[in-house]
Amino acid sequence: MRINLRDFQESPGDREWELPAWGHTIAQGVMPLLVGVHGRLFPIGTAFATGKKVRFMVTATHNIDQLVKKDPRFAGSIERGRLEGSHDLSEGLALYALHHRAEGDNVRFTLWPIDKSDGASPTDVVFAYPQFAAGMQTLVSLLSFDIPKVGETLLSVGYSEFSYPEDGIDMTSVKSGTFDWHIDYSHRLFVVEGTVRRVFTHQFASGYVAGPCFAFSPEIRHGMSGGPVYNAAGDVCGVNSAGASMFFREPMSLGSLLY
Repeated sequence: MRINLRDFQESPGDREWELPAWGHTIAQGVMPLLVGVHGRLFPIGTAFATGKKVRFMVTATHNIDQLVKKDPRFAGSIERGRLEGSHDLSEGLALYALHHRAEGDNVRFTLWPIDKSDGASPTDVVFAYPQFAAGMQTLVSLLSFDIPKVGETLLSVGYSEFSYPEDGIDMTSVKSGTFDWHIDYSHRLFVVEGTVRRVFTHQFASGYVAGPCFAFSPEIRHGMSGGPVYNAAGDVCGVNSAGASMFFREPMSLGSLLY
């Protein structure tokens, strides 16, 4: 996918700017990630589509962990470290990506259930397989396995500042079409221009982005986790993982490497 993400950058010196919350082209490939807990939906982060012959989605593993922690079968295991292997979630728990696109003056919303996910341990990267809607355009981001160079300029994309009913979004209303996404739900879509400061080929810190990653400034917003980090060629070279300003003397983020 090649999209000019600087269209809404008001000044060349801006390190962060907003894209339109609804209907921007990138939303057909970079989407909000939601968890379903016993009929209620809660936005938790960002995911993006990739793949050529077989399309799939990528997000941050710690986003998935939030749902796994709600599964009583794994509550004890996840507290002792990241859950390994492939498991089916208990009934009543689910993952969804929110696809939205402009159709004239309207925006069409579609929830894509995610059937399964595979973590790339020990990184904070997970590969997920949603039920892509037939005939609905999906924009894919190409992946780059090249390690970003210190000093390189990157663009990080993701959703933040989710607003939704306190007790979650009622799945029954979504299925019946009575839930108003424009009134009862909102989010903001951000682009952050980052500069690579350090590369950690083994891990950053035990228990905090344990796999290979890179540090880039400034700090991304909460909710952007799982979103893509694009290199100068427009390919994804990493996945938004966490803010890390507390470990540095300046605003800083961590992106997990692909391998």
